Amino acid sequence: MTFLLLLALATTTVPASGRARDCAPPRAGTRVHLEFARSTDLAGLTDWARTRLCVEYAVPLPLAGRQLPDHVSAVFDGADAIAAFELLLHTMNVKAEGRGQTRKIVATGDDPAVAVVAAPGASIRSPASTVGPAVIDKTTAEVLAQISRLDDTHYTIPRAALLKLMMAPMLGRARIVPEIRDGKPVGFRLFSVRPGSIPAAVGIMNGDVIISINGLPMNTPDNALKVYAQRNTTDAYRLSIEHLGKPVTIEVRIQ
Repeated sequence: MTFLLLLALATTTVPASGRARDCAPPRAGTRVHLEFARSTDLAGLTDWARTRLCVEYAVPLPLAGRQLPDHVSAVFDGADAIAAFELLLHTMNVKAEGRGQTRKIVATGDDPAVAVVAAPGASIRSPASTVGPAVIDKTTAEVLAQISRLDDTHYTIPRAALLKLMMAPMLGRARIVPEIRDGKPVGFRLFSVRPGSIPAAVGIMNGDVIISINGLPMNTPDNALKVYAQRNTTDAYRLSIEHLGKPVTIEVRIQ
């Protein structure tokens, strides 16, 4: 009986408070302000998206209580608002599947709020032999073919390929967990970085910690959205990471 109850709970979705299909999504040239308080839960985020972005997200009940790790405030053009909102979902280890006005939320990892944090100095990098090769789809293959390696820490990518990469839900293929030290977030750690994946192609390894990107600390969703907003204007992404406990800077130049 308990097993059936848990099974039913896992497949139940949060009911929608209203349909999004008769709603007009934001248009290019309009401004959409994404502002959410710290600890806003996933159910609240998707309710906002239903009324402001006109997208209805089906949320499995066990995921509905996941919360934002920090306050978010960013303004986007209407044409980018849905993509920016779905990028924000990755901070809770969930992603959106599907297209159009009806989409589904699925988990990509454990709830970050209850993630296990390794003791200071402990190594939690997975041996390369335990992480199999990435499954390469058409979009990944097209982007990988356009990334050029100059040396171990310098790479180039055409802007068109970068934009294609950012519009695809590729973050869901790596597990992203906030890195907490002395009770405060200092960045995020990547797990399940597989050979042949996009992160591996630019020198990021399983277990690396992303500390900052273009000088913005990766300790809040707000800063992650600011990095995303730079994709049309920046000439490079400079990633400050910790690799095996040592600082490394990786530069991906945009052509």
